[in-house]
Amino acid sequence: MGAARPDQGGLPRSACPTCGYAMASATMVPADEDGAPAMWPEPGDLSLCIQCGAMLTFNDDLTLRSLPDADFRALDGETQYALRVRQSAIYKLHGGRQ
Repeated sequence: MGAARPDQGGLPRSACPTCGYAMASATMVPADEDGAPAMWPEPGDLSLCIQCGAMLTFNDDLTLRSLPDADFRALDGETQYALRVRQSAIYKLHGGRQ
């Protein structure tokens, strides 16, 4: 991950393909105590819609698209679990699945 830092113009506005929620930002992975640098979204990275919890992936132009089921199934179990836990938190934030 290394593209679209805020000092380079940020992310392009993109609508969630599931609910239409307009997004133009993403939470980056911050630097850690061991000195690993902060990471910014790159094409192919995963994301979730903060409004509906839809699983998304970044396109080459850093807009978002739905994560195909086959791509989700191809992820390792730890990544699948992490996405599901965060998706569940989004559902709870908004009072249940949208």
